[in-house]
Amino acid sequence: DLTCLDNPLTINQRQIEVVADNIVATYGEEKTLTYQIANGSLAFEDILSGNLEREQGKNVGTYNILIGTLQVQNPNYKIDFVNGTYQIDKRPISIVASGSKMYGENDTTIEYQIADGELVKNDSLTGKLTRVGGETAGQYTILIGTLNNDNYDITLNESFYEITKRPIVVTAFNQLKTYGQPDSVLTYQIDGLLGQDIVQVQLKREQGEDAGTYNIVLDGFSNANYFVQTFNPAIYTIECANVPFVAVDFEKTYDSNSYVVDMSDFEQFNYSIIYTNSNGLDVQAPVDADTYVATISFADNKNYFDKTF
Repeated sequence: DLTCLDNPLTINQRQIEVVADNIVATYGEEKTLTYQIANGSLAFEDILSGNLEREQGKNVGTYNILIGTLQVQNPNYKIDFVNGTYQIDKRPISIVASGSKMYGENDTTIEYQIADGELVKNDSLTGKLTRVGGETAGQYTILIGTLNNDNYDITLNESFYEITKRPIVVTAFNQLKTYGQPDSVLTYQIDGLLGQDIVQVQLKREQGEDAGTYNIVLDGFSNANYFVQTFNPAIYTIECANVPFVAVDFEKTYDSNSYVVDMSDFEQFNYSIIYTNSNGLDVQAPVDADTYVATISFADNKNYFDKTF
């Protein structure tokens, strides 16, 4: 005879150990949570249902990976779960910056743009860039300053803030001297200087010492914070001199010889002499007793005024 005993059949949960994989992600990306069965095994062709979960948070930091729904959806298994870590690293971006102003002006805001990488939607950087100190014309390295976002690793590429030279207007003044005299000082006026700034301007004139006109031009400039935007030239005039001749009356006693004015000191000049007697007649040279007028004319001497004595 077959006797049936009314004893229940108990099927116990199969024990397994599940270890969450440690995950490293970059801020702005989300990676799938994964795990490994470290001890035990699944029966038959089972697969585990459900998902792991992690602590909430999207900012840079380390979050625990939790069992989530893995146990609830697999009642045939007793899962010993080993938490993992989900690490969010800073997102790398690089920026390039620029800025400029004219010497003597207040600093403008230093602007930047992202050269490599990108911001996650709706993100922004706070703070501002700064620069190496200095107010003279030139280039100054831009510094990261307070520009920041805790979720980003910000690299500032080599960038410069430029202070440009300030324009000025230099006006030269006309000069005049007489032939044979030393040159007068070349003078000028500057418009556009700031405050107590001093600029040394060097002028020169075209070479030449004969009577005539010569251009006065710009020959140098000493202040690195300025540049000559406009130069108004001038004229240096050398005017003719008077012939250094003095007419003096003189007397001679008649001796049948002719007499002429001694012009030996003026042989370098173009001149002519006319002798006129008391009757108004021109003679080549005085011989006879009489009163003569000597008319001496200097003409066509480049550096001297035409003059008659």
